[in-house]
Amino acid sequence: MADIFISYSRADIIFVRKLAKDIDDLGHSAWFDQEIEGGHTWWNEILSEIENCKKFIFVISKNSLSTAACEREYDYAIKLGKPFLNIRIDKKVEPRCDIPPLLINFSLLAYTQRNRDNIAKLNKAIINLPEPVPLPKPMPLPPDAPIFCLDSVRNKLTSQCSLSYEDQLSILMDLKINLKDKKYHSEAKYLLSLLRKRGDISYSIVKEAGRLVFHDTFNLSRLIKTQSFLISIAVIWS
Repeated sequence: MADIFISYSRADIIFVRKLAKDIDDLGHSAWFDQEIEGGHTWWNEILSEIENCKKFIFVISKNSLSTAACEREYDYAIKLGKPFLNIRIDKKVEPRCDIPPLLINFSLLAYTQRNRDNIAKLNKAIINLPEPVPLPKPMPLPPDAPIFCLDSVRNKLTSQCSLSYEDQLSILMDLKINLKDKKYHSEAKYLLSLLRKRGDISYSIVKEAGRLVFHDTFNLSRLIKTQSFLISIAVIWS
């Protein structure tokens, strides 16, 4: 288990990867969910990492402040009494107005630029966090896994506005999560096809979207089960 859990929005993953590297290079160990699979297994892994981490970092941006998963992660960390550090990476976030009341009493570090001075401040902020305390007894109830809504994804894909690479990556990862959910599977697959057809999508995103569409493990497993059922019926009637 890593010492530091990083809570962030998938739309900020490019910057967060660099932040995690800075933290690791300073001699600490950071964890953040890079390979998002979705579902209860994914969420249980996140909760386990939060419970076992020694320090918790919430990466503040306009994206993360509107992300349900982030809110549930930092709320759970606070209930567990984890040493907590806010890191603001978005200049558009106004600390006095935008940061939720639950977070204002914790340290806040501005990290909108990666330079030597800010890296030194980052190290100092991490070192100055209080020592971790034992988990509370009884443990608070863990938060439910967030449900990802596809309406906003559809709106982005049907919009005439161009999508940045960060937007494309965020959409892809949302659809990847919903592809594994029976309730949203068909819609997610359709939206993946829309993503591939847009003219402003990078090759790597198009390639991964195509892999998800044409290597549909959900339908493949359902087909295998159906075939097995038909074979068993044939054996019975033979």
